[in-house]
Amino acid sequence: MDDNSEFLRRRVTELRLQKKVSELQMSHDLGKNDGYIHQITSGRIKPSMDNFFEICEYFTVTPAEFWDRENLYPHQIRELVDCLKKLPPETVQAFITLANYIPPVKG
Repeated sequence: MDDNSEFLRRRVTELRLQKKVSELQMSHDLGKNDGYIHQITSGRIKPSMDNFFEICEYFTVTPAEFWDRENLYPHQIRELVDCLKKLPPETVQAFITLANYIPPVKG
């Protein structure tokens, strides 16, 4: 299995767990058969482009956010960016300075 396929499987699982829904519930929410999401997360199938876009919409992430391997929490990151956009430059710089003092997540 190639790296992108493995990432797709893991990312669907990560975002599904963050949303706190089961594979079965997600399959139903998307209007698919009971095992659809399990088939994706087990590597048995890959979603079509249309289905991939539906999955992104379900998680309320853009395709770019979905594939951003460094963005572990796309919803929170987008919320933070939206807040920062409303602040004056010196306050944004203060957040950058603060963020540089916080140790990164080990992973």
